[in-house]
Amino acid sequence: MTLISLAFLGCDAEPPEVLTTRSAAAVYGGRSEAGHPAVGALTLETDTYGYIGSVCTGTLIAPTWVLTAAHCVVGIDESVPGAGPQDLSFYVGSDARPPSEGRRPAAGTFYRAARAHVHAGYRRGANGGLDDIALLELREPVPLTPLALHRAPVAEGQTVLYAGFGVSDGDQQTGAGVKRSTSLRVRRLMRTTFSSFHEASGVCSGDSGGPALVQGPGAYEVAGVNSQAQTTNFDLDWTNCRAGSMQARVDVYRTWIERTMGSGANDCRVEPSLCGCDEACGPDGVCDELACGSAGCLDVMQCINECVPDGRFCDADCYGEGNPSARSAYNGALSCLVESCGEARDPGACYEERCGAAIAACDAAGPTPRPDPGVPPASCSELLECVTSCEDEACATACAERGAPEANARLEALFGCAADRCAAVQDDVDRYTDCSYEECGTEWTGCYPADDCRVTGGDCPRGTACVAAEWGPNYCFESQGRALGDACDPVALDCADGSTCGPDRQCVPACNTDDDCAEGASCASIEVAGVTAGACAPSTDGSPESLPPSEGEPPGEEERVGEAPPPAVCVVGSGDCDQPCEGEGCGVEPHALVGEHVPSCAAPGRLPSTPPVWPALVALVCLRGRRRPVDRPPPRPTTTAR
Repeated sequence: MTLISLAFLGCDAEPPEVLTTRSAAAVYGGRSEAGHPAVGALTLETDTYGYIGSVCTGTLIAPTWVLTAAHCVVGIDESVPGAGPQDLSFYVGSDARPPSEGRRPAAGTFYRAARAHVHAGYRRGANGGLDDIALLELREPVPLTPLALHRAPVAEGQTVLYAGFGVSDGDQQTGAGVKRSTSLRVRRLMRTTFSSFHEASGVCSGDSGGPALVQGPGAYEVAGVNSQAQTTNFDLDWTNCRAGSMQARVDVYRTWIERTMGSGANDCRVEPSLCGCDEACGPDGVCDELACGSAGCLDVMQCINECVPDGRFCDADCYGEGNPSARSAYNGALSCLVESCGEARDPGACYEERCGAAIAACDAAGPTPRPDPGVPPASCSELLECVTSCEDEACATACAERGAPEANARLEALFGCAADRCAAVQDDVDRYTDCSYEECGTEWTGCYPADDCRVTGGDCPRGTACVAAEWGPNYCFESQGRALGDACDPVALDCADGSTCGPDRQCVPACNTDDDCAEGASCASIEVAGVTAGACAPSTDGSPESLPPSEGEPPGEEERVGEAPPPAVCVVGSGDCDQPCEGEGCGVEPHALVGEHVPSCAAPGRLPSTPPVWPALVALVCLRGRRRPVDRPPPRPTTTAR
């Protein structure tokens, strides 16, 4: 369960007299390297101790910028009191060893650091050692040609050149401070890292932060940053580095590197393809590929527990595949185990007894649903259908994962509008519904783009009719297609396109103004399926008054003449209907836009006064399941879906 197999290449600094022999070390089994001048040592020098020696390796990638590992610049003061990144220098040369205690070597040039920039995701001793990357900003430019960043991932089996100032003997941890190089094969490509085989040679302590180099057009390029090594001897308190090593992928961290250095290029907000998934693009334009992980906490834990420390870095791979919630919960569980049960005789039993909250958090941090690649992202209306069928937050979150970012944004805008403007009536289903239509018309239209059809007909497909929605715009809804003069029901959509159910319950021409009606008829205000509409009616004394010229402006109560009485509204199982929920009783009402059926009349009880998360606040009609154009308001947003 614990990541016990992970050991940093650049070990934490010991007291100064030990640093020169244990924490500053080079490629073992490699060859002395006089070339690659852009690969230098990170050396430590303080007022108290003088020159201590090399502690890590770094690569010049711009005149004043050195790429290295995060653990090389974090926690220096724990080993050397008062020391910090400002006490580091970038050494250009081939031998950084002190000729005597506290003295710099005569050969080579030192460039002092101004500040360190550590990746925000790096957590010392946690997070599987991932995001182990940093930049050292120098006080003055280095007069050398920097190495370019390799922009493509390395391939498994590819040969990569490594150079560094680490130990030459991993068992004895000796030989540090001299630049050496070796070639290794890439073993495994992971989400943000890759691992390398160690055979006759490898990288080790002190090579941390050094480069994995691949041949580019005319010159070597930096493809990785040395991060960790695995030992084959766990009886030692440091690594012998023979099992293998792990490197941070430069292609994955390129947006962070370049934007930290001030480059305006490579902004994932402008070029989304820079990141591996939509979720990875951060508000600063930097990709965070760990955001693409989808495994749950229990999956991460099981995966790590099954790993073998054989140099593949399976445990770091498992951790990187977790979603953000899963990784956070795993960290909490691991912390509880270490802090509460580190000395326990039976750590497993102790964990069960003392880490209940951490266990519950891990159980709750489930996997992230991923949409089928062959299925397009859900639209806002499809998300609303999905969300309003939910009774808990997990279901709503899963719905949100199906939707495109724009669809989720539109749905949240609709929920937010209803919550802000209709809070006073949120416990009254019908008033909450009507309020959302009246106050949030723009948001409804954003979720359900209008068809912009004419109620007078001619714009809708066969089998549908143009009808105004309760929030204003017109839509092509499914219709029974009954002809002019046929009997109709004002609660249902019976009449064909261009017509509507008139005051006499017969299909008559639909209209916006009197000009849409034949001579001798005027446009009367009626209600069809719960929505105010215009119907051409004979112009005689006592006839219905005409609609005002402005379409979509609902008339006052005094203007509604000849309309059928609205259906009684009920809650399933409440006894609000004249008959019990059978036959003519409270029936299933399908959603007019998406065809989703709400729970049947067999559903128990009233809608609770404090509904569950994402309740389907649907007003059911005491009829035989006949359809209204729009029957489902936004759910009460006690939380957001994302």
